[in-house]
Amino acid sequence: YYRLNTVVLRTPSLRERREDIPLLVEYFLKRLPGASVKVVSDETMRLLQAYAWPGNVRELRNTVERFVILADGDDIEPKHLPVDAFPSRRSAHDGDPTLTLAEVERHHILRVLEAQHGNKTRAAQVLGIMKSTLYAKLHEYGVPVGKDSGILGGEQGPTETQTPKSA
Repeated sequence: YYRLNTVVLRTPSLRERREDIPLLVEYFLKRLPGASVKVVSDETMRLLQAYAWPGNVRELRNTVERFVILADGDDIEPKHLPVDAFPSRRSAHDGDPTLTLAEVERHHILRVLEAQHGNKTRAAQVLGIMKSTLYAKLHEYGVPVGKDSGILGGEQGPTETQTPKSA
């Protein structure tokens, strides 16, 4: 230990150097494939700079990757930020103590799926679940997943023999 402890460098946390956030966001955008054309709105940047960043630079990088995936165009807006870290983004259903956990989960899954324009692969990535789990949840909710099923269509759903059993 003492051989390694020759020089101690103190690196301030990200919340102590908020002025670096725009530069770091720009750096991460340049390094992500296809993200270099993305433009972060002023309001989004203000929210990013106001956040405490307990996960420091790694959390910021993950947030940038997430909003690049969620953004449907070239503009990064506050709606692309994760709701759990940015309370001003919460919907009317969030925090409603009368909803069951199943109702909150259903609402969230359907909201993410709608935000991804029915793309179940991207929705599963955003939700952090397997695509088969997403199909199982949609089947459980009675949501059609076939080619002709409106906003949730576009990808072929599992057949009855492929549908995982609900736990």
